[in-house]
Amino acid sequence: MSHANGSTPALSLRQSVTDYMKLAGLSERTRKSYLLELDRFARHFAGSPAQLSARQIEGYVLERINAGLRPRSTNLTVAALRMLYRQVLHSPQKVESLAMRKIADQLPRTLSESDIQRLILSTHDLRYRTAIELAYGTGLRIGEVVALKVSDIDSDRAMIRVNCGKGGHERLVYMPPSLLSTLRCYYRQIHPKPVEWLFYGTSADQPLKAATLRGAFNRARALAGIGENVTFHSLRHSIATHLLERGTQRDVVQDILGHKSARSTRVYARTTSAMFEKLDHPAQYLSH
Repeated sequence: MSHANGSTPALSLRQSVTDYMKLAGLSERTRKSYLLELDRFARHFAGSPAQLSARQIEGYVLERINAGLRPRSTNLTVAALRMLYRQVLHSPQKVESLAMRKIADQLPRTLSESDIQRLILSTHDLRYRTAIELAYGTGLRIGEVVALKVSDIDSDRAMIRVNCGKGGHERLVYMPPSLLSTLRCYYRQIHPKPVEWLFYGTSADQPLKAATLRGAFNRARALAGIGENVTFHSLRHSIATHLLERGTQRDVVQDILGHKSARSTRVYARTTSAMFEKLDHPAQYLSH
């Protein structure tokens, strides 16, 4: 990142940004994303962000929009710039004109229960197969799966403690008996035995990388003949939809997923007709 002013080195500004984000309690993922955006911004101008005008900053964002970047991408740019100028450089007037772009509502991509079964059977490595089955069975995000430790598994209560949830929130997630049995089978068969990390990487003292697990998922998806529009996160979407289809109360699904807002959970109800099956709709009584 370039200089904050004529005498402040780039490292100092970058450190100030890093320190602020830690103090603000931003997640590690968000901190990395913001730093990448700000590094790109600084390289574009090859000068001090503190010396740029509001018009120059606005022009940078417009340039990215005109380049065809999606709203989620440019909204990340705007969020990082707002943080830089409001909280670190204390020049909020320079980003007053920056607005978030509206993101069109999209229904989540889900798999059928038979697709899930086929996907799991197409995952031949024991670690990856168990991780994928756990992700589906608990609704955990990929980052939460690879961060699990052996000590997070409470077999007696059939619960998993998620310590690194989105936004840093901790929660407990229920494991159905079949999933607990799968984990016990995994622990008996895997070698070497997990000591700290439930799913380890190249060695037992290193956690499995999200990119590695995502790659294993993609290979299994291809073997199962499932379309490329399905991602690892679709496992989370799928379990939410399947639970609702089986009559699970929406607030229970909300707790399983760790949603703070019921609105976030309701979107899954829109992917299934199950919620309407018992609806006494007046249109069915119209005479013809």
